[in-house]
Amino acid sequence: MTSHDPDHTPAEETAPPAADPAVAAPLFTAEPVAGLSEDQVEALSARLNALASAYELQAEQLASMTSAEAPPQETAAEEAEPGSEPMYIVAFDDPEYYAELELMTPWVDQILSAIFGAEVTAGRPWCLRWPEHPDAVARIHACWLAWQAAIDPQSGPAGPSSWLRDHLEPLLGKLRSPDGPFAACSSLGHISHRVLDHPGFTDPDALLPAAA
Repeated sequence: MTSHDPDHTPAEETAPPAADPAVAAPLFTAEPVAGLSEDQVEALSARLNALASAYELQAEQLASMTSAEAPPQETAAEEAEPGSEPMYIVAFDDPEYYAELELMTPWVDQILSAIFGAEVTAGRPWCLRWPEHPDAVARIHACWLAWQAAIDPQSGPAGPSSWLRDHLEPLLGKLRSPDGPFAACSSLGHISHRVLDHPGFTDPDALLPAAA
């Protein structure tokens, strides 16, 4: 019969630690596989579990992205891309109109006139006050815009040639013709300048239905 020690208490049995719910149980466990060593099976199982965890993480991220609140819709003005504003000078308000004129003038003097402007004659007039001719400004500005596109490398080697044929030659043919916008101007020995009158506005009576 064994003696009982009143001061002795039996060791408390420790329960196994509870599983951490934050740590997912591995989907793949190492089991014997014919032809593979135990280390190879464990390495393969660890690799498969890592891939499975990565897949689950991507699925969670995708779900959070698709369930997120949609951003507010942009207004039509905000959706407008750069460059969608009017480019043609006839559509500009006064401040932008005169700023564009000032920007274009060096090109008119150093490129259009100095390089391509033939000698002024009575049959080929030119006006040094061309900014005061609205029709001339509109035509020159269109040619200037085409020039900028033509010298862009994306236009290729034929860009300048196409500009000469399609834009410059028609422009000079119209500006410097005897019945063009400079027809009443001359710079032969002296400068005379007169802006020809344009047709008046449409007669509103012409919009009424004809009398029966």
